Amino acid sequence: MPPFFPRYLITITDSSVRVHRCGEERAIVSGAPPKLSPDDVLTLKGREVILDDLSQALICSNQDWINAYLDERGQVEVGHYLYQQIFGKVSPYELAEDGTGIEVRIITKDENIARLPWVLLAHEGVFLSTMGWSVSLSADIQTADYELPPRPKILAVVPQPKKLEATGAEEHLQDIRELLTAADLVYGDDSCFRIVSDLPSFYEELAALQPDILYYYGHGIGDQHATRLLFADQKGRTVETPLPDLAAAFHSLPEHERPKLAYINCCQGDSGGLLGAGRQLLKHIPAVVTNRTTAFMNAACPQALAFWESLLLRGDSPHTALSATRSRLGSLGLTTADIRWMTPVLHCRYERWRANPPILPKDDRSQHDQGNWHLKVDRQVQYSLVSYLIRTMLRTRQVKGYAFLWYGHPEQGLNIFHRRLDVELREELHDTDVYPIFPVWPEEMADPHRSLSEMICKAFEVSTPASIPGRIRTDGCRTAGNPVLVYICHEPLQTPERFHPKYISTYLKWWANEFLPLLPESAFALLGFSYATNQPENFYKALTSDLQPDKLDLGGRGVFEILNELSAVNKEDLHRFLQTHSIHLPSDLRNKVLNDILDCTQGSYLRILEELRNLKNRCYREELEASAMKKDSDNDPWKNAF
Repeated sequence: MPPFFPRYLITITDSSVRVHRCGEERAIVSGAPPKLSPDDVLTLKGREVILDDLSQALICSNQDWINAYLDERGQVEVGHYLYQQIFGKVSPYELAEDGTGIEVRIITKDENIARLPWVLLAHEGVFLSTMGWSVSLSADIQTADYELPPRPKILAVVPQPKKLEATGAEEHLQDIRELLTAADLVYGDDSCFRIVSDLPSFYEELAALQPDILYYYGHGIGDQHATRLLFADQKGRTVETPLPDLAAAFHSLPEHERPKLAYINCCQGDSGGLLGAGRQLLKHIPAVVTNRTTAFMNAACPQALAFWESLLLRGDSPHTALSATRSRLGSLGLTTADIRWMTPVLHCRYERWRANPPILPKDDRSQHDQGNWHLKVDRQVQYSLVSYLIRTMLRTRQVKGYAFLWYGHPEQGLNIFHRRLDVELREELHDTDVYPIFPVWPEEMADPHRSLSEMICKAFEVSTPASIPGRIRTDGCRTAGNPVLVYICHEPLQTPERFHPKYISTYLKWWANEFLPLLPESAFALLGFSYATNQPENFYKALTSDLQPDKLDLGGRGVFEILNELSAVNKEDLHRFLQTHSIHLPSDLRNKVLNDILDCTQGSYLRILEELRNLKNRCYREELEASAMKKDSDNDPWKNAF
C-alpha cells in the first residue's frame, strides 16, 4: 500500500520550524522559532501552564493534573497550540484539498519536543488524527524503502514476572493468533508465530527465528531519564532490561536479519526520550510503535489488535495502520474524553513501505470464526442465568446491580467466561452501552473501605469516588439515551492469598452501599469475579458456610448469585458446538472424534479449545483443497475430450 499523500516533513530545532511537502523545494512554513521548550507557556482552560508540566503529567500519569487540564476541552486547546507552532495560519485545506489524509512526520533531535502529544493536533475544534491524519516521529536519519515479506515471522515476547500484576497475555495473543489464522493457517503453529516469556529465550529466538516483527507485550517502567522493560528469567524473577541493552541485541544481528517493525506495548515505552523505545530501537528497526504513558489492558489490547489487522491483513503501512485505530475509537471502546486514545506513538525512518498481505479466498474463513466461537463451547446454563437477570434488571429497574461469583478447576477457562459476558452481552443488549472496567485486587484489607475505594478509583482512573459518576457519563455513555451497564470485571483468583474468600461479604456490602449509590440514574452494574480451585466441591461448601448468601443483606440495591461450577465439558456440549458452527464430520467418524477429544483433554476447557481449533483448521483446509481440486477439474481442457 502507498503511504498517505501528501506527506509533510516538519523539521523542528531550537531556532526554527520548517514545513516541507515531500517532492517540493519550497517550504510551506519557515521562520520563527516554535514555542516548544519545556519552559514555554500555553493557556489551558483559562490558566497558564508550562509545557514541561504537560509532559511530566503524561509521563508520571498524574491523574489529578490530567483531570484538571486534559479533558476534551484541554486536549483541543493543546492541539490548537501545537498546530499553530508548526503550521501557523496555514489551514488543513491548504495542505490537502479536503484537509484529510495527510501524513505528518516530525523530525527533531530534541527529546522534549518528541515527548509532546502530537496526536492531539487540532484545527477549529477537530482532532485531525481522527480525520485521517497520521503523525509520526523521526530524527535526521536517512530514509530507505522497506518491504514486509509474505507471511512475516512474528516473535511475541510476553514476560510475566511472578511478583507483577497479570497482563492477560495468553488471551491477548490467542486473539491475535485467531485473527491471523483466519487469513493464513500458517500462523496456527510456531513456524511463523513464536512466543517466548523469559529473557534467555528471547535472545535465543531472536537469532534462530530472525523475526520480521517483534511484539513485546508486558510491563515497562520509565521516567524522563530512562525506560526499562520488565522481562522475567527462567524462574519467573523480574529482570529490568534497559532499552539500550535491547538495542545492542539488534545491533549484533546482520542488517537483513533485523525486524522491520517493533511494537513495544508496555507502560512508559516512550517516556525515556533519548533512552526510550522509539529513539533506541529506531537506529536498528525502521518502524517502532510504543506507548507514551501508562498503558491499560482494556485499551492496549484492542488498539494492538486493530493495528495488526490493518498492518498484516490489509497491508497498510505502519503510519496508516496506527491512523486507522484513531478513526475507529468507538469500536475499540475508547473516546477522546479518555487520554488512552492518544497513547500509541510511531517512530519511523522508512521512505516507502510495501507489504504482501494474504489473499483471502472468496469463501472467507471468517464465516467459520464469526461470533467468538471459542467463548461459547459450553457454560450455557451459567450464561443464561446472568443474561436473564441482567435483562430483567434493565427492564424493571428494581435493583441497581447484580454480582456473580463463579468457580471451577484452573483448566476450566474461568477468565474465558468473563470475556464471554463482555462480548455476548454487547451482542444481546442492543439498546444498552456495556462499559467494562478492570480493577486490580487490593494488596491488603487492613482498612477495607480505603482499600476497596482506592481499587475502584484506580480502575476508573479518577482520584476520588465522587468523580466516578462523571467518568461513567463521559466514557460509558456512547449512545445518547441508552442506559449504561458498568461491568466490573476482576481477574480470576488463583490463590486465596490474593483476595481471601473471607472478604467476599465485606466487598459485596461495600459494593452495594458505597459503589452502587454513585451510579447515575441510567447506569447499572454487573460485578463478576471468580476463584480457581482444585477442590470445587469443598470450595462451594466452605463458601456457602462462611458467606451464608441467603442471609446476606445488600440493602435492596444489589443482588448476589453464586453460579454453578464451571465443570468439565462433556460430549453433548461438543456435539452441540459442531452443529452450531457448521463443522461437518462424517457421521461414522463423529463419535470417534468427539471421544478422542474428550479422552485426550479429560474435559479441560482450555485443552478442548486447542483441539477444536485444530479440528476447525483441518476441516477448513480440506474444504479449500477440495474447492481447489474442483476448480482445476472444471478448467481442465481435456475433461470432455474422450
